[in-house]
Amino acid sequence: MRLVWAEPGLDRQNHFRFDVQTRHPGQNYWIALLSSFCHALLKCIGVIDERLPRAVLRCAFAACVQPHRIWGLSENEYTARSEVHRQRVGTAIDAELASLKGTRDEPVWPQFEPYPARPRRGLTFRRARREQYEEDPRPELYTDYQAAALWLGNATSIFDVAKRPWQLDIAKTYSAWTSAANGAELENGDDADNPPYEWNNAYFNLLACCLPGLTAQQVDEISLTPITSLPEEAFLDVMTVFLRSVDAVYFNDRGLREAQAVHIRSTLAQNLMKTRGWKWQRRERSNSISTRLGPAIAVLFFNDYGHFQPAKCYLYAKGIDRLDPFFPVLKDVAESGPFLFVAMVLLNLLEVASRTAHLPLISAGAKAWLISNPDDKTFWVDSDIGRRLCAVMEAVFNVDPKAFGNDQAVRKDIDSLLAALVRLGVPDAHRLEKALRLLR
Repeated sequence: MRLVWAEPGLDRQNHFRFDVQTRHPGQNYWIALLSSFCHALLKCIGVIDERLPRAVLRCAFAACVQPHRIWGLSENEYTARSEVHRQRVGTAIDAELASLKGTRDEPVWPQFEPYPARPRRGLTFRRARREQYEEDPRPELYTDYQAAALWLGNATSIFDVAKRPWQLDIAKTYSAWTSAANGAELENGDDADNPPYEWNNAYFNLLACCLPGLTAQQVDEISLTPITSLPEEAFLDVMTVFLRSVDAVYFNDRGLREAQAVHIRSTLAQNLMKTRGWKWQRRERSNSISTRLGPAIAVLFFNDYGHFQPAKCYLYAKGIDRLDPFFPVLKDVAESGPFLFVAMVLLNLLEVASRTAHLPLISAGAKAWLISNPDDKTFWVDSDIGRRLCAVMEAVFNVDPKAFGNDQAVRKDIDSLLAALVRLGVPDAHRLEKALRLLR
């Protein structure tokens, strides 16, 4: 992108002029430069004129729809198509400049070239369907969604739907394209081959930032219904990105209401527990976790997980104080998932800060895990779940011993849990059990 600043004496609306230079296939340096440049650009030009960031984004998105370099196409034909593309982008730029000068209405957001998902080939990929996708002609144009993702992702610093309601227009305009690219139109049971990962990261982060101020019905329509309608693998990937961004909006007090945050997490959790991966993990109780299911479960319990890093809670103690409304959904997932990974990420969350209100959740989860893994030393001892569980309860005990009184509803379950852990050889359980006996 080339920027030209006009002479200081000119009218404010004419101070800024821009020209989008589309990259030639293979010129990856353009993308590298763009990534470091557009973040500062979009932030600073908004100070000059609030309309400029969306004008630049529209031009950039228009430039991301490019001609395919089709095999067998002559150089002259490709050059001619490229010239048509440049003219199309030039027309978009002229329209934005005219809008900035007030001589025409503001342009609409440009449409992306369709990117319908293809099903991943597997042992059951039928011949007729394989021939169908192999015979589909390659379209003349394609959407460079990686470049579009760079622009949108680097606009994060200006994401504020209260100040810039036009950001909701982006989410609505590209919702159908995003769903189709992630496999929403595939047959039941198919997963998308090569979904737009980079675009998903940017788009669903924007979508989460657009939720404040919407009604519950609007939240469902614009986010939850499209996400839960995706094929399983795409749903797990998208859910991880989206819910992590929702938490950033909610816990950073950017306008998302408590009831909406709880509803979003509950809806996604219910859908996750219907997936094939969850049912298999629950049935087999494997100590390993898949690369897609793991991050999705982790984010439900406010953990980051993936890219060869262990699960880690991303909330601080201040955030733990706002967890109470989420306990019912966390309890449902903990009880439904009596396998190692769920226990690990729940304990990661509870270890951040000890609160008396956590005891019912601790008790419910541990009770379910004990029923499913009554004599499993790998689960309780080798994986350190028993010791960590005792440490969490002991931390609560040190703060509020009365919460463990004989008149408390959780006391019976805690006594049964500690007795079982003592039999399994967890020394911390014996120490805590002894402390509870001395409690009057």
